Amino acid sequence: MSQIYDGKATAKAIEKFRPIIKRGFTQFINGAISEMLQNAIKGQSYVDTAPVDSVTDEVSTLEQQEQEERITTLEEFEAFAIIKSILRDICDVNRLTYKHTTNYTVILFDNNSRKRICRFWFDGKQKRISTPDENNNPVYQDISNLNDIYNHADKIREVCRRYL
Repeated sequence: MSQIYDGKATAKAIEKFRPIIKRGFTQFINGAISEMLQNAIKGQSYVDTAPVDSVTDEVSTLEQQEQEERITTLEEFEAFAIIKSILRDICDVNRLTYKHTTNYTVILFDNNSRKRICRFWFDGKQKRISTPDENNNPVYQDISNLNDIYNHADKIREVCRRYL
């Protein structure tokens, strides 16, 4: 923090920088994973080429970037993996996709926005999941952690079966 902030490192200042640093690490990790996957597809090995000084520049602009875009978090990727594990016995999980919006992440069947399996809201104080009922109206459930998604497995399977 002292490298990019001239003021005293008070508890209030640290709390102000905590989400910025967290987003920075998330963005860095997501970028590294994406680059590794792209290199794996091309048959190359991963080499980190980002200079250390560029990280400081990126962290200082994260607050501005957050206004323009929202990063898919590791938690959202894990939730997608949980949904895939719940549905692996009743459908080909390659037919499942996720779409990330500013406010939520949605899991779709056949990449069709009319075939919504569920939505997640993880950016607020309360985590939430919704599944569509028979009339395609959302049914919301609060969850305290990702493992709570398994408590809604029957409903998630029911929704998927409607699209098969």
